[in-house]
Amino acid sequence: HSVSLTGVKTSVKVISETDVLYRAQNDNMTSQFGFRQEVIQIDPEKEGAAETANKKLAELSQGQETFSFPCMESLTGYTRAGYRIREEDFDYLITSAQHTIQDGVHRVQAELRRMPL
Repeated sequence: HSVSLTGVKTSVKVISETDVLYRAQNDNMTSQFGFRQEVIQIDPEKEGAAETANKKLAELSQGQETFSFPCMESLTGYTRAGYRIREEDFDYLITSAQHTIQDGVHRVQAELRRMPL
């Protein structure tokens, strides 16, 4: 299990062509990881600045969790990269699946990435 902070942002600024419309910031994360900002330009007549900023901040303020583990699979089953699975109310994307069959046992070394809520 690992968590990557690459691409994580602690602040989102929403702008129009001429003005700063809204800024959302996660102060707790900013104190832990520093000020990391994403700037998004919108058309304020088509989108709400506050809603856009808060939604994007929620998306970008999560580290990317990955998991890797071996498992046994039936001989007729075939786990593939790109499949999504749901376990305990969380969605995961299978990013890699390496298959081996040894002594009649089908094994998979699967790597998963937890999907944003």
